Amino acid sequence: MGEGVGTWLLEAGLDRVPEPTTAVVLESFEANETGRSFYESRGFTKRGSTAFEIAEDSYPSVIYERGL
Repeated sequence: MGEGVGTWLLEAGLDRVPEPTTAVVLESFEANETGRSFYESRGFTKRGSTAFEIAEDSYPSVIYERGL
């Protein structure tokens, strides 16, 4: 499994979010099951979904939010 680098980077970034920010919102490609599991296991909840349109292709994504 991983070495904890992703968790360390995420927490380091969250520690630097300026006040009075109350939540962080991010997107992950819907097909990225590993990434989605990572965020969900670290307290992010699904807020919605959208899709990126590039040329004629559509890339569904999931929007996550985590309170601070």
